[in-house]
Amino acid sequence: MPRLARDLAAILSSPELDGWNFGEESGHLDAKRLTRLVTSPEYRQIFRRERYQPKSNCLVTFLMDNTGSMKTHIASIATLMEIMCRALEQAGASTEVLGFTTRGWQGGKIYKQWQRRGKPENPGRLTELEHIIYKDADTPIKRARLDMAAMLKPSLFREGIDGEALLWAADRMTARSEERRILIVLSDGCPMETATNQNNPEDYLDNHLQQVAGMLETRGDIELYALGFGLDLSTYYRHSLALELPERLENGVFKEILQMIAKYGRRSR
Repeated sequence: MPRLARDLAAILSSPELDGWNFGEESGHLDAKRLTRLVTSPEYRQIFRRERYQPKSNCLVTFLMDNTGSMKTHIASIATLMEIMCRALEQAGASTEVLGFTTRGWQGGKIYKQWQRRGKPENPGRLTELEHIIYKDADTPIKRARLDMAAMLKPSLFREGIDGEALLWAADRMTARSEERRILIVLSDGCPMETATNQNNPEDYLDNHLQQVAGMLETRGDIELYALGFGLDLSTYYRHSLALELPERLENGVFKEILQMIAKYGRRSR
């Protein structure tokens, strides 16, 4: 954990003004020390220089796909989330853990309302969304453990509308004051909601996710990454990583994630 925190701090930190160093031999003249020249003409420590310290003014949000197939990976993902959040906090960053699913299978109230209206063409989304806050950015990981444990509940895993979840997570991030914002999506498949897919043009949800991800990547105020579990998510996200999670997490998993952020992050662009 300490090494992971140090590596994260190196990637996420940027220098910020943290005061002044006095008694320097070059820099800005320090008026308070000029009088020393009268009694000591050879005195040279009459300058001051800005002092910068590395600080992680950064928010990292993890957005987890809570569709049914993710139950296969959830135990390893829950461990991954806790370790990453703890290390990020030690590195000085804020963290948020979110999830997305639907309130039922194959539509719900919206679907029934659409049926009663005579099933007009191109209805759009036909299910109710369920967006979950497992940990908000102001709650330390130690106080969020019970809420984080809820991600293991089997009843949460249904279907998923990825594009709208991405917009929701991004809106939460832009309302925050952190200078650097990193959004990491965790998923093992394409968007899937049966009622919506069956009653809209082909690839309706896929196209919407691609549009939203492309918009955020072009906008540039949020760094967008994706972790695909057993799946390559490069169809949707410019910067993605396909992972095979072992039952016992190894250092190599965290190394791959850090390498992705270091390679494509703000400081390397």
